Amino acid sequence: MISKLLVLAFVAAVATASEATEQAAYVVSVHDDTWCHSHHLGEGATHCVSNNGCCFSDKISKIFEVMSFDKRLSMDFGPCHSCKEHEDGWCEAFGLESLKGNVWDDCLANSGCTWKEEKEGEGICRSTKDEELVTVHNCATQKDDTARLAAFDACLAESEKNQEAGEQDFEPNAKIKTVRDLPTYRAFLHNPSVDCLPENGCGCMDLYAYTPVCTDTNEFAPYQSDSIPHVNGDKKNGQYFCVDKYGHEIPNTRKQEPLDTPGAIIDCDIFRRKHDGYQCPNAMVLSSSGGVVQVNEANDALDCRQDCANDKDCGDEGWCCFNGCAYTCQRPVKPFTGCANSPVHEVGQTLSAYQDDGYNHEMEVVASCKPGFSVAQNKGLAESVLLTCSHGHWLTGFGEENFELDCEQQCDPFNIEITTISTIDGLKMNRDDFVIEGDEEFFGSKRRITCVDNYGVVAGSDSVLKTGADVLECSADGKWEEKFTGNPRSIECSVCFDSAIYRDAQGNSCQHYQSRPAECLKGEIGEGVSWEAYTPAQKNCRVACRTCRDAEAQYGVKDTRKEADICDPEESGCDEKLKNWKKVAIKVIKTRFKNVGEIQKVTVTKHLPLSQACQKEGKPTMEAELIADMYSCDHLEEGYEIAGEAPESDSV
Repeated sequence: MISKLLVLAFVAAVATASEATEQAAYVVSVHDDTWCHSHHLGEGATHCVSNNGCCFSDKISKIFEVMSFDKRLSMDFGPCHSCKEHEDGWCEAFGLESLKGNVWDDCLANSGCTWKEEKEGEGICRSTKDEELVTVHNCATQKDDTARLAAFDACLAESEKNQEAGEQDFEPNAKIKTVRDLPTYRAFLHNPSVDCLPENGCGCMDLYAYTPVCTDTNEFAPYQSDSIPHVNGDKKNGQYFCVDKYGHEIPNTRKQEPLDTPGAIIDCDIFRRKHDGYQCPNAMVLSSSGGVVQVNEANDALDCRQDCANDKDCGDEGWCCFNGCAYTCQRPVKPFTGCANSPVHEVGQTLSAYQDDGYNHEMEVVASCKPGFSVAQNKGLAESVLLTCSHGHWLTGFGEENFELDCEQQCDPFNIEITTISTIDGLKMNRDDFVIEGDEEFFGSKRRITCVDNYGVVAGSDSVLKTGADVLECSADGKWEEKFTGNPRSIECSVCFDSAIYRDAQGNSCQHYQSRPAECLKGEIGEGVSWEAYTPAQKNCRVACRTCRDAEAQYGVKDTRKEADICDPEESGCDEKLKNWKKVAIKVIKTRFKNVGEIQKVTVTKHLPLSQACQKEGKPTMEAELIADMYSCDHLEEGYEIAGEAPESDSV
């Protein structure tokens, strides 16, 4: 059984030319199945065989075409494969017994594949080669290989001499239409045949060589040229073409003139990206590895605005792309590929879903702010953004790559009592001295701090002293500070102050009264007693007018309430309501009454007859108990006896 399969495999191995389309090469390359599949970027055989070393299988193409669109996109192998040998993965993908039902059709008929039976009735389709031979071009080594270049040039010279002898009537100028025409008619492009052998100058392509231009890292430079004769004998020899960094020639870039010739400009850097699968996002048809194509429904064909004439008009990253109506600058994409990286990179941003292995094409995620971060709500910015992975790029719902989600760190709830201590007395701030407006903590939120009624500013920044208010804003790093200066809270309030904004009828400020305290008595006074009877200067310039002590007596205690008057202590949220209230002790006079008891000892003498008295030596005389008309001492302790029977006239 095994020997039969080996024979069949050998027979199948010689059938390569009959079941695959192959194209002659310029730069000789040998590729594996994976490389050919990933660089097959157009439908059909033409795009496949334009890559040197790749062949196209019509048989596998029929199998591939009946697969679903998503299945074809996920495949690592396809009808475009290596011309030399197959990988195990390719044979296994298209050599399964379930495809047609027998070993010959499913495995051995694929050139370079053989059936390896593991046990009776079961096996696997594998490559006939144990090692994969892939051409690895080394720029420095190829540059030093002068012998191969000399052999190629000698073959070209012999070929040109033979053609000149056989083509006396050849008219070069009549044959050449443009400078882009290549000498495809010349014999050196052909493989050897019975009519033209290598010694006659034919088959030079098998010897193809050129002196490459190398980069500092020994990679192939994008632009290269060789020594192939020009179709016009008056021109300098050489053709010009692009290669990738590994030295593989990029199809459709070879020209007879330098690639920067006006009218025939080829940008090898852009062609390198196209060779890697990148494409205009607004192309009418999108293509992917394996020659998988799909009509692009989002190509904006109705947009006929033209904003470029060539790729140079679009800067370093853009291409000048045609959508079926006009040319516009676009950022190239790799069709149907997923997004390798997360779309959020800022510290405060997060995603609704994270994936370590990347994100699939057309996957949607929501970008938002992490807990503890927020956008500035007063700027009207969105708090989240819906993003879609489209052909390797993240796009918003408007089709734009850039999105605005400025997540800044939130501030802790503002507590004035934990801010910097007083610059006057070194004590912490007293919450009861201030009116604080604002209750949000997001970036850009504000706190406006002023003094409570009948208190005034005694310290602060120039702005605070001028306006009587300290306005703080939640900064980008989560701190409460003044917007333009970055200073922390500076306002300080006291009942003993000179108002910075007070002016009397003559326009005098409190500074006027500092050296003229007697003038504080001038001015209208209100009705009543105590503080109501003070002048405006005395009320507003308390330091200058020496009225601080009176003001302290009047306003030292702002308000006093019982907890029960504010809320029920058992009520939910009562603690929050009471957090700014202080418990104070007030002395009161209370009358108390005390009951005092007094014990007095009284001795009573009673006269008894002897028949009713009980006596015991050393003990007091006790009264006997009458029991059944007789007196007895039994109720007393042992030893007591009736004293005796005395005459009626006797007594004790």
